[in-house]
Amino acid sequence: SGYPAQMLVLDSSSDRSGGDEAEQLIQTAPNIQRVEFSSDIHPIAKQSKGIEAVSTPYVALWADDDMLVPSALETAVRFLDENHDFSVAHGQCGLFRVGHDGDISCGIYPQRSYLRETAGERLMEYLSNYSVLVYSVHRTGDLQQSLGRADEHGFHYFWGELALGCLSVIQGKAHKSDGLFMMRESHDAM
Repeated sequence: SGYPAQMLVLDSSSDRSGGDEAEQLIQTAPNIQRVEFSSDIHPIAKQSKGIEAVSTPYVALWADDDMLVPSALETAVRFLDENHDFSVAHGQCGLFRVGHDGDISCGIYPQRSYLRETAGERLMEYLSNYSVLVYSVHRTGDLQQSLGRADEHGFHYFWGELALGCLSVIQGKAHKSDGLFMMRESHDAM
């Protein structure tokens, strides 16, 4: 990987056999570290435990079917550096699906800004216009605290994403830039 940021691969896959390109990259890139988890761990618990040791000011989460735009990460970090009343930054997100016949369809994965002045107003705005905030750039301490709380209360999957979004907008504003931040692959569950 030529990207200078440190990356943690939070691996809960049941098949960890090597040999593919991803495995070679993890083994040879000095800035990529794998943290292995049991295959039955819930995503919120895995994310919470996985970022406990992160000490950088910012952290971004993404899933194995996401492709982040490196310059968008830098833009989000710069924005958070300059705007201390924001807890989350991200950008436009595209959604694509590869059909069984090989056809590719594309769409928009809605991302939003939440800019109200008070935590209560932002929370109501968020719940009225929901979008997933997990896959964004976060202030590390805020995300560690939020993931810990969500895991502690047993929130998983949708409820975990909703709880993390609620906690994020309570902690601060959320910013969506105009540029492409990531592409997400759509699956039947989405």
